[in-house]
Amino acid sequence: MRTTTPGLLVAVVLGSLALTGCADDGGEGRRDGPPVPAQTLTIEASDWNGWDSDHDSTPEITTLPVEVGATATVDSIGDRITFEITEVGDGEVEVSSDQQLAPSGETGGSNLNDLVEEFTVVTGEGTSLATPTLDAGYSYVVTLAPSDEARTNR
Repeated sequence: MRTTTPGLLVAVVLGSLALTGCADDGGEGRRDGPPVPAQTLTIEASDWNGWDSDHDSTPEITTLPVEVGATATVDSIGDRITFEITEVGDGEVEVSSDQQLAPSGETGGSNLNDLVEEFTVVTGEGTSLATPTLDAGYSYVVTLAPSDEARTNR
């Protein structure tokens, strides 16, 4: 049997793919690595306004298990906003929203110049966002923590 160089090259490439497999996440958005412990994403939504100094906000707290595709819908100005977990990593998750939001500015307040629809939440660190308005709106604090179930099973 005679083997040609192109035939050998194809055999080597296909053979290496068959042996190593492809690093496909099956469309789950999960990064390679060890299993991620059970976690919970918490979204705290609070309304505010700039004209009533006596306004008392009643925060709406929504929690969801951390898994790709999990969604939560919370109040926003005259509408509702949906957050979706798009990727899960070790100690962090990627989240998208169906509306643009203002991230916290470096010196406080909100950064109305660099609005985001996607952001990363890291375990133990709150990610603060707000509706991009000046007179009234909603503030959101998104946190990631081990779920109660994960703490119990340790």
